[in-house]
Amino acid sequence: MGFNMKESFFAKLISALNPYNRTSGLGYKVVWVLPIIYMIAIFFVSSQERVASPPGGEKIPNFDKFLHFLEYLILGLLLAFAVDVYSLFQTGFRIEKLNTTTNAIAFSAIVCILYGMSDEIHQYFVPGRSCDVLDLLVDSFGGIVAQPLFFAAKNKVSDYFRKN
Repeated sequence: MGFNMKESFFAKLISALNPYNRTSGLGYKVVWVLPIIYMIAIFFVSSQERVASPPGGEKIPNFDKFLHFLEYLILGLLLAFAVDVYSLFQTGFRIEKLNTTTNAIAFSAIVCILYGMSDEIHQYFVPGRSCDVLDLLVDSFGGIVAQPLFFAAKNKVSDYFRKN
């Protein structure tokens, strides 16, 4: 009696969580967990009166804007991945016509912009924080830049696997 990878619990778990596995009933839904957890983390950090800057960060002009850009670039990448995977399946909660790259990009970018707006409004009510339009612009830019980056990387990876 040997170890059978096809029948093992971990093989079944990995198969079930594989977002591109069409036979899985769970994987394509799990991809939404990552951006949601990340959005909760953004909300938590925005709720703090003062967020410490990394060592040396205060010496760099507009370093906080770079962090805003990076924060929403990551959110944009996570959303692009979730929308891309989910649009392959279009089951359950249906996002109409997201099977085109343009619509997926627009949906992900709009979610980033709206979440950036809600984040800035939220900060207005946090003592020691403020609502800054420039932060919103940088947040939006990060979310928008993430979209072509994700799809360019996806195309490169797809091309690589098609050739090999």
